[in-house]
Amino acid sequence: MTTLHAAPTRPQPPPPLRGLSVVVPTFNESASIAAFLERTAQTLETVALETQTLETLAPESSAGPVGIVEIIVVDDDSPDGTADEAERCARRLAIEVRVLRRSPPRSLSRSVLDGARCARGDVLVVLDADLSHDPRDIPRLVDPVVRAAADVSIGSRYVSGGSTTGWSPRRRALSGLGTRCARLITRVRDPLSGFFALRRELLTGNAEVALRPVGFKILLEVLGRHAGLEVAEVPITFHERARGTSKFGARQGFEFLLQAFSLVAHRAIRRSLPPRDRGSRRPSRPSASIHNDSVLEIRS
Repeated sequence: MTTLHAAPTRPQPPPPLRGLSVVVPTFNESASIAAFLERTAQTLETVALETQTLETLAPESSAGPVGIVEIIVVDDDSPDGTADEAERCARRLAIEVRVLRRSPPRSLSRSVLDGARCARGDVLVVLDADLSHDPRDIPRLVDPVVRAAADVSIGSRYVSGGSTTGWSPRRRALSGLGTRCARLITRVRDPLSGFFALRRELLTGNAEVALRPVGFKILLEVLGRHAGLEVAEVPITFHERARGTSKFGARQGFEFLLQAFSLVAHRAIRRSLPPRDRGSRRPSRPSASIHNDSVLEIRS
């Protein structure tokens, strides 16, 4: 593990965590949702049986030795019956699956926030349902958050060991351009990843930090609004979807530019304020640089 920016020593451990919730925003994913849920449930069952990771989340929970483990599908009013297919699949799985049905206007970011508000676990994992993110990477992803080594753990395509498969030259160019724009806001190498784990409170908000999600890059919103986060980047392989079609278009591109401009302005304003007015981190963590995130790169 390579430390890119040294984080301050923690004087005391953060409060104990209880439970894991996997939040999955969907729109027109009926072709892949069953396979995704089956693979994710199998992974969560294996974690619960064979590792200590989730046992540290809720050792005395009434829900069992591993506490709450759940999958929350948040469907954005899909016309293809994604929510119905998810509910049918849920009936035959051992892991609890809840399906939330949102009403328009559609928004991936707001779907994630709605799922976070309904979640019962203290640790959240967010990933796509099209199997571009491999659910088998969940244990590696949650580990830094469970161990209190990071506030946010990102499944990264752009650290050593990370990669993408099946992308066209145009897709690579667009991703590279978007990432360069996002690095005006954060030092994270893959700030546009849709696969990440974090403590629920970072999404549900507090008195000092209000998320203002625009578009579909909710992770960038978290990184941009919260000051001095400790971030781990875990290498993953991003697979091009095998079924369905990408939801990215001109509207999503425009919304991303609006979000990036808003976050750059937010950070510029915060830097201009006296330290006492910049906001603080959660009391369970020691203070860190208000301008820069502390980033850990975890090698596979």
